[in-house]
Amino acid sequence: MNKKKSVIDKILIVTLVSVAFYSIVIFLLDLQQILSITKKIEYSILPIIVILSLSTMMFAGLRYHILLKGLGIDSTLFRSISISLMSQSMLATPGRVGNFIKCIILRRENNIPFSISLPSVIAEQMLEVLSIATILIIFSIWEDVIEAKIMAIMLTGIIGISLFGLYNDTVFLKLYNTLQKIKYFRNFLEKGKESRIGLRKTFTFQILIKTIPLSITSKLVQVLIIFLIFKMFNMDLGFVFAGLIYNTALIIGILSFIPGGIIVTDGSMISLIIKNGINISVATVVVIATRFFTLWFSVVIGFISLKLLNSKNLFQHE
Repeated sequence: MNKKKSVIDKILIVTLVSVAFYSIVIFLLDLQQILSITKKIEYSILPIIVILSLSTMMFAGLRYHILLKGLGIDSTLFRSISISLMSQSMLATPGRVGNFIKCIILRRENNIPFSISLPSVIAEQMLEVLSIATILIIFSIWEDVIEAKIMAIMLTGIIGISLFGLYNDTVFLKLYNTLQKIKYFRNFLEKGKESRIGLRKTFTFQILIKTIPLSITSKLVQVLIIFLIFKMFNMDLGFVFAGLIYNTALIIGILSFIPGGIIVTDGSMISLIIKNGINISVATVVVIATRFFTLWFSVVIGFISLKLLNSKNLFQHE
């Protein structure tokens, strides 16, 4: 019970900090201009954004199901999607380590050891990075955003080292020992060495040919969401630019290890939009809407899923 209370308290704190941050920013801006912006919102686009946001969660659930099957873990598609939806409640955690809640659920309900299920979560994160890097690299051909290019190079390096470490003992041990020093990963890496064989199973050709296109498609849908949010506020910065600024800011936020990338991701997005000649008031309102549909909407759906799909106390045995 205490652990559950602790997790919920942390998410509550992150939420309050977010509200405080947005409130202060709006207070410092031209309130009259912000009210003028909200009156011009094209609400007809809103249902499409909601549907697309829900579809990205389904993509994530399907990918998780494929990874579980690759590891030999028996799960129905409905149960895999359910677990994936429940994990959305933990998106507002440092570096998204809250996704490891999936391992807790499988251990508690199916008695599957942490070391067996862990590779599925690690593989998901690697596929996320791979899909973001792919989008940043391709989109950078059309739009010259230096920050995006820097992130693309950094992510490519991270992916390369990670994959090399997966098959090279020396590199793997160095990576493992480095991550062990990071507080956020320490508890989840206790079985890291044992999970390495399982992780290789998720990176076979048969699995990657399904999960990579699925991951990239999901990210492109997310870019479409950002583009439509811009359109909803009568901004047309283009599909490619929307993808570059969002994914660049997202990675900056994740690398900050601040829960949900609060303030860091928001500030980065606002800065990148302003650089394109958009008024700071408009940029701020758009970013608030963007963060709601790409973070807080998912968190809310996650908590609803926990309530509806998980009748037992998730943390009672942890």
